[in-house]
Amino acid sequence: MRVFGIPTVASLAYRLHPHLKKTQTSRRCKYLTDFFPVVPSMPEVFKQLRSKLVTKILASTAFCLLLACAPSAPEVVKDWQDQGWSLVDVHGSEGTVERYGKLMSKKAQGVEASWIENGKRITKVYSQTNHFILVLRFFKKNGDQFAVVMKKRK
Repeated sequence: MRVFGIPTVASLAYRLHPHLKKTQTSRRCKYLTDFFPVVPSMPEVFKQLRSKLVTKILASTAFCLLLACAPSAPEVVKDWQDQGWSLVDVHGSEGTVERYGKLMSKKAQGVEASWIENGKRITKVYSQTNHFILVLRFFKKNGDQFAVVMKKRK
């Protein structure tokens, strides 16, 4: 419907939302928002689904963290061997591993391997003249450490 050639609010509302019935649009409404039902930004159903999804994600993450352990020393050494590194020496006494760290440099003249046996720290320096040196330090639960030295051709 047009009044003086200008579409009315009711006709605009019906064109924008054809699912509205003609009876829902009346001339008494002054504002376009009167024609639209109040829709919450997020219905309760979606809030419940979202909270369930968050709960499931947190539970699965916690489950994975509980199952995931530090990899064993042979697994870590095998991964580096697959990348082309070869085993040179193992210093210290091996045992169950709590965590590990790596030490390597492409620019240094040498790399120092250190390990702890019975609370005493021992070190050895490896030169990098012909090979790159990689030192994997494995930390045990009792505070001791052991080191695995690997090399790779420059």
